[in-house]
Amino acid sequence: MTIRLTIHITTALFIICIPTIGKTQDAVPKTTEEARRKFEAADAELNKIYLQCWAGETVQSQATLQKAQRMWVEYRDLNAAAFQTGESSRRRINDEYYFYARTILTQSRIKELKALFYLSPFNADGIRRKGIDP
Repeated sequence: MTIRLTIHITTALFIICIPTIGKTQDAVPKTTEEARRKFEAADAELNKIYLQCWAGETVQSQATLQKAQRMWVEYRDLNAAAFQTGESSRRRINDEYYFYARTILTQSRIKELKALFYLSPFNADGIRRKGIDP
């Protein structure tokens, strides 16, 4: 049940991001290397946040979070590949569009985890939580 909820939430967040991806194509880095560096920075931040989420959880919750994260990584990479093949070529390659989409989705996941695991003073709607200092 928890996995399904996570998938539904992630899918909803991606649907929200689709208009952003299409409207900000000018933000796509000019080179694959630049796009890769931006993705690697976002991925490092995601790993840091993931470990913070992991730290205070029960063994059962950790196992569920780990499973959800592995599914999310697959989801992210498949959606990035779909975006890339629609933007730059009909064949799948790791170009600037692929890394750009992975970066956008990874940044979204960071916000999602912060909101779900109370690592942010704001909830997913941007409303300040009571009793949590910034």
